[in-house]
Amino acid sequence: MKGLLTFKWILTTILVLIGVGVMVRLGIWQLDRLKWRQSFNEHYLAQINAPAVDLNIDVQDSNLVDMEYREILVNGVYDFKNEVYLQNQVYDGLPGYHVLTPLIINNGESAVIVNRGWIPLDFSESEIKEFQPQGNVSISGVIRLGLVDTTFKNGLGTLEDDGTIRYWKYINLEKLSEQIPYKIESIYIEKTANENERYPVPAFKEIEITQGPHLGYAIQWFFFAALLGGGYPAFIRKTLGEKKQNQQENKGE
Repeated sequence: MKGLLTFKWILTTILVLIGVGVMVRLGIWQLDRLKWRQSFNEHYLAQINAPAVDLNIDVQDSNLVDMEYREILVNGVYDFKNEVYLQNQVYDGLPGYHVLTPLIINNGESAVIVNRGWIPLDFSESEIKEFQPQGNVSISGVIRLGLVDTTFKNGLGTLEDDGTIRYWKYINLEKLSEQIPYKIESIYIEKTANENERYPVPAFKEIEITQGPHLGYAIQWFFFAALLGGGYPAFIRKTLGEKKQNQQENKGE
């Protein structure tokens, strides 16, 4: 055993223990991801199979937040004056924006942001106006939640001369409400259909129900941990056995 007390063996053992610990932790993390995915799938299936919500009927705001991906119906009038755009959106390999337009409902008492869909990056102002339906409209879509905490480091977007943001990096409804002169809902709507218009192209995409690769990755990490954790002691025993055998052979000579 004295041979194991050298600096080389002590350092190697420490590194092996750290490696096993890291692999086990990665396996547990993948199981946590699997649990999150299963919970998400249950929520998504429950919402897409639930009855549609009519936003023109009194619906508690707090309830809407718990209904992400539920179908929603609403009538109102678009406010194109306060329309903004979501940057860096790609459709069919082409760059563009998502169009975010407030829809005023209930006689102007409130509004909801509608993601009307994708338009090409090179759209001119006149082309944008061509696809702005006037008057009362009826739309259907799904309930979506904006982002609050985000990894974006360079802010929400570029400020215009009037202090507002026209081109957003992500949808933050709380910040967006600060530049809109009326109350907006704490959810937004992603349109699922575009009646008789080429643009904007609806942004909503069906989500594939899958467990993901997390279980397979977890098994791999636990296998690697077991391989290293079990293989290292076997390697030590073999090394010590060979060393002892060499010593005995040297004595015999």
